[in-house]
Order: sequence, then C-alpha cells, then structure tokens
Amino acid sequence: SAHDTLVELAAVADQTPDLPCTGDVQHISRYSWLSESTGDGETTTTTVYPTADELWVGPDGSARTLQRRAAAVRYDGQVDTGAPDSAAGPLSGDDFFPGTMDPSVAAELPTDPDGMESALFAHMPQEYAENPDYHDTVLVESAVDLARTYIVPQDVASAMWTVLSDAPTIQLLGDTTDRLGRPGVAVAIPDSLWKESGVEAVTVLIISPTDGQLLGTETVMLTNPMLDVEEPTVTGFTTVTSRRWVAKIGD
Repeated sequence: SAHDTLVELAAVADQTPDLPCTGDVQHISRYSWLSESTGDGETTTTTVYPTADELWVGPDGSARTLQRRAAAVRYDGQVDTGAPDSAAGPLSGDDFFPGTMDPSVAAELPTDPDGMESALFAHMPQEYAENPDYHDTVLVESAVDLARTYIVPQDVASAMWTVLSDAPTIQLLGDTTDRLGRPGVAVAIPDSLWKESGVEAVTVLIISPTDGQLLGTETVMLTNPMLDVEEPTVTGFTTVTSRRWVAKIGD
C-alpha cells in the first residue's frame, strides 16, 4: 500500500509555501510522448511524437497552447525513421476565448478530505464517477488532470494526496528520478478504465518529495492487443517541467 507514503507527501505539500505570485496568468510547461492514430477503417497505426508544450490560462478563462514536436519514436525510445510526420506539423498552437477554461478550478477545491473526494469525482464524466469499478482510477485521473493543467495550491495538493492515500489499489513503487533527473516518489495504480477493452495498463505517478507536487505520470501497458504489446511497455508519459505565474499570456 502507498497509504503511509502519500500521507507523508501530503504533509510535505502542506508545509511548503505556494509559488510566488508574479502575475495572474498560470503557465504550465510539459514534455510528453503524445500519440497520433491513423487508419483506413480496417487497420490503425499509432505513432508517438515527443512533444514539448506550453499552456497559459488567463484570469478571464482565456488560454493559449503551444506545441513543439520532435521526430517520431518507437516505444523503446529509438527514432522511428519510417513514421510519417505529425499531421499537426512540428509547431502548432491555439488561442481560446475568455471563459473557455476555469482558472480558479484548482484553487477553489475544498481541502477537507470528504469535500476533496466529492470534487475529484465531479471533475470526471458522470458515467465513470458513478461506476464503483472505476473508483480509484477516477480519483487518480481527476487529480492528475488538474495537476497537469493548473497551478495547484499547496494545501489543495495536500488534500489530494490525503484522499488518494485511502485508495486501496494504489501501490508504492519507491524512490525514483523523473525524466528531468529530479528526485521523486513513484506510486502506481491499475487503470480500470481499460478493463473492458482487454487491455491491462498501469498509471504511475511521480510526486516530488521536496514540495509534494506532481512531477509527472507514465502509462505502462502490460498487454494491449491493439498496440501489439505483450510485455510491460511505457507507451506514454507527461513530465511537468515548470509551473509559474506570469504577467500575461505568452510570457
């Protein structure tokens, strides 16, 4: 069980000061393996592109995304010389109107465990949140989505780990380093959302022992007939490279 470790990480988060607020725009930088699928109706090909992306969220709910893609890779990390270029090109981005996002959604989450659990369920589609088979996975996916999209206050991060500490299917993997070489603590949960499709997958969370913030996630497929995966294979990851407050979108 990861209970005791998550409780310790919750305490670390609660005792760490929030990021200095040097503006009212949230800026999140991430590095990921992102997949694109193409098919002709009979066969589907999935290609992985290492992608650096940035997200800005303004106080009025406006937003901007910017993505830079490298050459495609195989799951072993080697360049896939036979893969096509990404349909989106090496550089892409979008601007979103005010009101598109809720900039305060993370900051306004309740910090008591019962309230936090309810809020995490409410953040996910109802058909998943109400299915008891998905209980722990939904809590994890909700917390991860918020932590990769917004600046999560320290007391909110603490409440998230407190709630997840009671999830029985989350297991401790131990100390690790993330893809940027930062120290982390890894916990893992079987991804029950894949169960009906015959896929066995595990989601790994890497959490900072320094400030209690989420450093990143890894998707490990154990078996996946659609991807011809028959042994544990990392098929995707997202590393949060930085979080900061800035003065305006684009900074």
